Parts: sequence; structure tokens; C-alpha cells
Amino acid sequence: DENGGKGRKKDQFRNQNPLTTSVTLRDMGMILEHKGNEDKALKFYHASLRYAVKFKNANAQKASKNNSGDGGSDVSSARETESNSEEKDWLEVDNAIDEPFSLKEVRMAKSTTIGKPGNAAHHDHVGENGEMELFLEKRFDRWALSSKDTAKTDSTKFYYDELFTLAVAASGDQQLDETPRGEGPDVDIAMTLHQIGQIHRRSHRYAAALSAYNASLRGMKEVLGTQHGNIAAILGNIGNLYMETGDYDEAFTIYQEVLGIETMHLGLSHPEVAVTLHNIATIECSRGNFSEGVSLYKQVVDMQKIRYGSEHLTVAITLSCLADAYEKLRNVKGAIKTYEEALKIRISVLGKSHLDVGRLMHKLGRLASSRNDYAIADIYVMRASEIYASNKLQPDHVFLREMARDNADIKAGLAFGK
Repeated sequence: DENGGKGRKKDQFRNQNPLTTSVTLRDMGMILEHKGNEDKALKFYHASLRYAVKFKNANAQKASKNNSGDGGSDVSSARETESNSEEKDWLEVDNAIDEPFSLKEVRMAKSTTIGKPGNAAHHDHVGENGEMELFLEKRFDRWALSSKDTAKTDSTKFYYDELFTLAVAASGDQQLDETPRGEGPDVDIAMTLHQIGQIHRRSHRYAAALSAYNASLRGMKEVLGTQHGNIAAILGNIGNLYMETGDYDEAFTIYQEVLGIETMHLGLSHPEVAVTLHNIATIECSRGNFSEGVSLYKQVVDMQKIRYGSEHLTVAITLSCLADAYEKLRNVKGAIKTYEEALKIRISVLGKSHLDVGRLMHKLGRLASSRNDYAIADIYVMRASEIYASNKLQPDHVFLREMARDNADIKAGLAFGK
């Protein structure tokens, strides 16, 4: 009981040790998140925020009293009581801990915070999945799409928007100090907000995720400056969010900032820089800038070959993306040559019957058919069909539907001797 359990001294312990309680609750949230119980993890993360904010506010009030004497103590006490009352509504872990998470718990009915309006664009195209190739689900929060009052109101504001706003406002147009100011509750709050953003994003609650990410970013900048590696990591996740929602221009801008920080700290040849360049190349292709995408993919392939060798699966993944960009540019020769190189690596690493191997053979068959090389196309497509069968794909699988169409075209080409 004295260690914060369910007994009568629980509240006393938590209030006397808010920072310890915050860290413990965050660690419990991380355990729940790793176990897949993300709704309950959010409850613990929000409770962790409450006690971290409580600790920070208490220290600020002590500093204020030391600087100005006791004259305003009653006002400070009243403000603290009011603040704690507001916090308990959205940060108390004991309330409805086993109930599903709802955005109503963190949405603000009204807010004076000026934030960036969410991008309400909605795209229907879904990209093809592949390890480093992006599978894009272009939709925003499910609640936002169905709610009648979210379009032109403050209902998309979240309590996260209120965190770390004072430091940003105080800095005005000046750049935040680059010198780390030490770690403490600000770092704990920022780390917790980042985890909250990750869960919201995985659940497609993109507006809430962006709010939490931005609050985390403000906190990290306040403590670590604007060029720290943690800043790049958070920005990278914000960039991923914009890609998933189809806002490629904003994603491009974010990733350029990430690239600047990473190259400064890690150098031009670091694997993380290669991943960022790969993502920028994907964004460029998504924006229709295939020539720029080809140039960047080539750079990434060279970096990966130096780092991992020419037979590494990572190289094959990027080669597949490069070949796809060539295909979009109608450079069939370049696409075939690049797909063949990727196929050789995948067979070596994954084996001849892997589904990814079958997919590349299918693509090579389709490209050969486009050049009227029907005999070669038939060989590739037959082998791809065998691999699909060995992987026991469902009859209505998209690969099989495409195969039926492509195989019919190839057989027709062979029959007419084109």
C-alpha cells in the first residue's frame, strides 16, 4: 500500500512522489503496449503525464515563491487546485481503466491554442506493399470522418496542444537554445507524448497523433535544442504520418529537416541517412517526380552496397523500388535489368519459392510481355504461378487476379505469333 498500491495511502504516495509515479506509470504503459493492450497503455501514459506535469508545476511554483516571496501563494494554490482538477479528468489512470480508449478523453471542447489545421484531404489510392516500400492507408481519424461537428470547430484540439506552449511562446521568434539544459520531467513528458503519438498513429487517429508528436517535439527542443538526434527521430515519425495521410509535400519538407540533422550528426554514409534518403525518394515518386526518385534510389543502393555488400536483402528492396520508378518512366530496359538484379538477391536470401520471388517474376513477365517477348514472359509467369500456388494464396487474392489477366494476354500473344 505504501508503495502506491490500491490501499488508503496510494494517493498520498503518488502526490508526494509525482516524478517517481510518472516514470513507473510510463514503464507500465510500455509493458502494456508491448503486450498489445494499447487502449490500457494509453490510460497509463496519460496518468504518467499527469504526475510529470504535477511535478513540473510544483517546482515552478517553488521557484516563483523564492523569487517573489509569499505574496501570491493563495493565488498559486488556487491555480494549482484548478489545474489538478482539470488534469484528473483526462489523466487519472484509475478511472475506467478497462474501458476502450476514446478520443473524448483528450479532446478539448474549446481551446485558445493556435495550432496547424489538420490536412483534411482524403486519397483513395493504396500503394503496393513491400518491406521498405510504403503501404499507404490514406485516411484520417475515423471519428473525424464520421463526426458532424469536426469540420470547422475547435473539437480537433487536444490537451496535448497545451503542453510546452509557454516555452515556445516565450522564445518568440528566437531559435531555441542549442545547449542541452539537462534531463528531468520535461524529457519524461516528451517521451511519453511520443509513445502516445505512436499508438494514435497505429490506430489511424492521425489528428491526435500529430498533436502528441508536436507536443513531444516542443518538449524535446526545449531540453535538447533543435539539432539533437531525438528531434530527428520525432520528425521522422511526423514525416511518416504525413506520408500515410497522403500529404507528400509536407512529408518532403519534414524529411529534409530530418536529413539535415542526421547528416550533421552521423555523416553522409550512415545507414539512418540511407533510410531517410530512401523515404525522400519514395515521396518524390509519390509526387510524380520519378526522375528525382531514380537519382535518390541509385544513391541509396550505392550506400547500401558499401555498407552491407551486394547480396543483402536491403539492397534488393531498394532495387525493387528503383525498378518500379524506371517502369513509371517507361524505361522498360532499365526496369528489367534492375528487377533481375533484385530477383537474384531475393532468391539467394529467401529461397526460390518465397512469395516475394514470385512477385518479382510476375513483374518481369509483365515487362517482357510489354516488349512482345511472349516466350520469355510465359516462362516468368508460369514460374510465378507455381510460387503463388505453393504459398496457398486465396482464390480471390489480387496477385492471382492479375496473373489470370496477364497470363491470358501472354497466351494470346503466343497464339497469334506476335
